Amino acid sequence: MLEICAIGETLSCALLSACLERATDPVMHAVFSGIVSDEVHHARLGWYYLSWRSPQWTRADRQRVANRGGDLLVKMERQFWRGRDAEPKARKGARALGVLESEGQRDTVRAVTEGEIVPALDALGLGASHAWKIRERGR
Repeated sequence: MLEICAIGETLSCALLSACLERATDPVMHAVFSGIVSDEVHHARLGWYYLSWRSPQWTRADRQRVANRGGDLLVKMERQFWRGRDAEPKARKGARALGVLESEGQRDTVRAVTEGEIVPALDALGLGASHAWKIRERGR
């Protein structure tokens, strides 16, 4: 629930929303809109579950979840460092299709992680902000 639903689907929503914002092609705009409207429910399920379950965690459970969340956060920015960078002559067309270039992808991942994921994990008492501070940067 932590990795796939809460964190993964929250990232998916943010990345797909960024694609939706860029897409000027009507078909791709509709495709991204439909996918985002589906993915948001998966993300909510993960966060709702964690909010419900966290008061029941033992100290060991909380540590195990915090460790897994920390591992994911430390590697997240590096994992998403490179987007789909089009050749210069194809950039306008790629953007119209909603393709996220590296810089846009990095900005999106950083924004959703700092604005939503880390605060939500911290609210659950998982110390995510500590892991985010020592994250691996891309090259």
